[in-house]
Amino acid sequence: MIDGASESRHPAAAYDSGIMKASPFVLPVGDLLRDRAEPRDIDLSASVDWQVELSRVLPSPALSAFLTLAPMPGGILARGTVSGLARHICHRCLDEWDEAFDVAVAQLYAYADSATEDDYVIDGNVLDLEPLLRDEVLLTMPLVPTCSDNCPGLVDGSETDLNTDVPEADGSRSPFAVLKDLFEPGQ
Repeated sequence: MIDGASESRHPAAAYDSGIMKASPFVLPVGDLLRDRAEPRDIDLSASVDWQVELSRVLPSPALSAFLTLAPMPGGILARGTVSGLARHICHRCLDEWDEAFDVAVAQLYAYADSATEDDYVIDGNVLDLEPLLRDEVLLTMPLVPTCSDNCPGLVDGSETDLNTDVPEADGSRSPFAVLKDLFEPGQ
């Protein structure tokens, strides 16, 4: 501990004390914890670098989230959409392409005293939306992206791309082409 600074990695402690720069995904929700609180609309935009296998959310343009935070019995409901741009790498031919995504989100953040280990938790007067948004976005990404249903992939040579190279008519690119000389015609 240096100069009385807390070593807590608790999002609420970081947000409240100003030790580290607050994440755009960490929001104060004290107003939503009062009796007769009204829902609040939020519009978030932040660069992220989330990835799962061969799919990655691009940092530019920034990820956008349009959410409504509403008090509910047992917690706060976060509902809305998250949009951005993802880059995928085809598992067959290794081509890259970008694809826009728009993901619907609806999740109840539970109070800490009643939360289970699988719940997203309201942390004091603070709500961290990043784990929810990351989970929802990455769960929509393909684990085995393919550029098209008829992608033949890369095959018989280090410089061969079956998507763009024209196959030779005599079949000499076939791995079995060397066997044609073993037999004489007509046998």
